[in-house]
Amino acid sequence: MHDSPPDTPTRAPLSKDRAARRRRNYLSWTWNGVLQIVRDPRWWPRDLPLSHRHLLPRRIVQADSSEWPLPTSEQLRALADAQFLEAKLWYAVVTRLYILAGTLALVAYYVYNAGHRYQYAAGAAVVLQIIAALARLRATRLHTVAHEADWRALILDALEPSGGETSRAIQLENLVSDGARDRAGRLPSYYSSDLPKGDYRLISNIRETAFFTAALYNTAATRAVWLAVVVVVPPLLPFAYSVIAGVVVSPAVAIVAVTSFLPLWDVFARNRAWRASAATLDRVTDALVYASDVRSALPLFIDSVIATATAPPIPTAVYRRQRNQLRTNWKRLVDDERRQLSPR
Repeated sequence: MHDSPPDTPTRAPLSKDRAARRRRNYLSWTWNGVLQIVRDPRWWPRDLPLSHRHLLPRRIVQADSSEWPLPTSEQLRALADAQFLEAKLWYAVVTRLYILAGTLALVAYYVYNAGHRYQYAAGAAVVLQIIAALARLRATRLHTVAHEADWRALILDALEPSGGETSRAIQLENLVSDGARDRAGRLPSYYSSDLPKGDYRLISNIRETAFFTAALYNTAATRAVWLAVVVVVPPLLPFAYSVIAGVVVSPAVAIVAVTSFLPLWDVFARNRAWRASAATLDRVTDALVYASDVRSALPLFIDSVIATATAPPIPTAVYRRQRNQLRTNWKRLVDDERRQLSPR
């Protein structure tokens, strides 16, 4: 009597949940690989399983406590500052692409009137505006990480870090772009307050940040108005002239004129965000004079975080032009307030 042959093992069918989860993982790994190729630092995890340590010029490095033993405010502030600079660079790229697209629209109009092939210039103008929109998404992502690191550095400067803040600081270090981490250096004495760590130093740091940022936002908003003129006038003036003069308008030129409203919307959105945030921060600066503890300052702190989160980063040229004068103004304001509050 022969033993019956063992059953041939068969693979159990995947459940719907497991199959869906596997598909999501494959899509996630594919998408993350694409984001790594385009060197996007924000939307993929550093511990993504890859067969190589290097993917194009991008370094795949997992930060740990040996790289960052203590999340001091100087280290986190340096990372935030370097990340802000990278975000500002991409915002500047967006602005230059808008200006170049407007110039090409103007060229397309005159080439069309001269009877030559205008489609290339008009098509290039539209493509540049699309590239500018994608570059703005990258700038926004860079700014998001820098913004969180910026405010966490302010808190660490004023208060002793907790275990959770240490862990989050290491996570932020992973999200900061490689270029920013390579450029980052210690920034001691970033805040002018000489108060010891505690509630009063935190309030002073928030107020100083609100004071500086409000003034810089107002200047940036004024510059944005002139930028809107430079960005929008070139493609719209020829189009308006053609309509008024009764000249036949090329469809390609009309498309470029219509798409110029994308840069116009972007520049006006920057202007509105800067002005609204500046108004909020001016109010915070005035109200914090009467804050005596963290409880009374907490709503104003939240207002400040929201105001800076909804506004683009300050252009580098604006900051460099005003920083020395603002430091002088801030010192004068603090000295005057101390003089008024000191007993006579």
